[in-house]
Amino acid sequence: MIDHLEQNNFKTIDLTSIHVSNPGVYDTNLDSFLDYIHRKGWNNNEKPHFVTNKNLLKSVAASKTNLIYACRMKGVTFMIIGGTNTPVSLGLGPVFEHIMTEKSNDEIEIKGVFEATVPREGGDSFRIYYSGQIDAVTKDEGDNIRHFELKLFENTKSGDEVFWDKVFWKNSGCIFYWQAFFGNCESLIFGFRTGKHRWNRIDPYHLYKITEMNVQDMPKKAAVKLENETWTVEDGEKNLLSLLTLVNKFVTSDKDCFVFEKNEIYSSGWIAKRDKKKIVSKFQSVIREKLCTVTRPSKFQ
Repeated sequence: MIDHLEQNNFKTIDLTSIHVSNPGVYDTNLDSFLDYIHRKGWNNNEKPHFVTNKNLLKSVAASKTNLIYACRMKGVTFMIIGGTNTPVSLGLGPVFEHIMTEKSNDEIEIKGVFEATVPREGGDSFRIYYSGQIDAVTKDEGDNIRHFELKLFENTKSGDEVFWDKVFWKNSGCIFYWQAFFGNCESLIFGFRTGKHRWNRIDPYHLYKITEMNVQDMPKKAAVKLENETWTVEDGEKNLLSLLTLVNKFVTSDKDCFVFEKNEIYSSGWIAKRDKKKIVSKFQSVIREKLCTVTRPSKFQ
């Protein structure tokens, strides 16, 4: 993948000439992660407070979701984003990921398993065990591993400076930051393609430029572009702590199934409701089947 970034004369690539299947929905019910826990148990045999996925963490931190399902099983709270079972079309994005990884010795990881801690009042922290897709991984000669997020955009303007405008930082910058953060990524790799019309002598649907952005620089860049409207890392941390604190307060026994909602997606106030429609109960049944069935010996305790 790095080879593409280091090319001085990058040749355009026809994205429509490469067929890559659309992965659709990424493990929204934690199915594959539950299988992993069933086989491996907890890291260092220490139970976390929460089990979830990267998609939920990034979305809560960036205020991009207003519906969370939570239930408890053997002292651990499991959470997913509500209403996320509809397949999503990713367009030419999977093709870009394929191009960036196929011609190198990169190790491609479909899933990663991570741990995070969120400090809370009283001096201790919430421990979170979560899974997440990793777009690409590189390993250098010293066996140091780097994770990357890959993003593809249509840009028919005049290059990077126009693309990194206020609209980008307001609509996408925050969630891209948190997605990379929770994936332990140092950088995001952005690809630029043409649209359905020929542009600047480049044929339609051609990848014509690749650039890299350091994750730690993103909040500073956003502050410059957005000024008083900017998002901050501190805001995201507060968003996540607010939800975890509320979930921890209400979901206290193995019988508990709750829906957590916000009236407006950017609101800071979550409302806890019992699962009267039995939607979360179905999620709990999946957990029970994967981890607690007597006929399937498990390391989950």
